[in-house]
Amino acid sequence: MFYITGSIAVLWFVLWFLLTTDEPSSHKWISKSEVNFIEEFRAGKTNANITPPYLEILMSPAVWVIILAEFANSWGLFMILTEGPNFISEVLDQDITKVKNSANFLAVLTNHGFNFRMAFSMLYPP
Repeated sequence: MFYITGSIAVLWFVLWFLLTTDEPSSHKWISKSEVNFIEEFRAGKTNANITPPYLEILMSPAVWVIILAEFANSWGLFMILTEGPNFISEVLDQDITKVKNSANFLAVLTNHGFNFRMAFSMLYPP
C-alpha cells in the first residue's frame, strides 16, 4: 500500500511540475484572451498595504471553539494511545503480547475522530 500511495504522490508531483506555471502569461496552453481576463481581474484586487486583523481573529468565538475542539481531540487521541494498552491489560484483563487484535482495537479508536469529522463535513459543508 505504501508503494501505491507513494507512486501516486510522485506521479502527481511530476504532473504538477510539468503542467503548472507561476504566471498565466507563461503557460503553454492558455489563450491570450484567457491571460487578459485573468490579469485584468487579478490586478485590481491586490493591496499590499493591508494587514490582517490578527486581534479580531484571536478574539473571535469561532477561533476559540476551533482551538478548544482541537485540544480536546488531541487530548483524547493521546489518552487512547498512552492509556489504551493499560486499559486492555488492567480492565479487560487481556495480555497485550498475546492479544492479536489489541493493535486493531487502538487503531479503530484513534480513527473515529477523523471519521466523524469527515462524515459531518460531508453532511454540513461550509
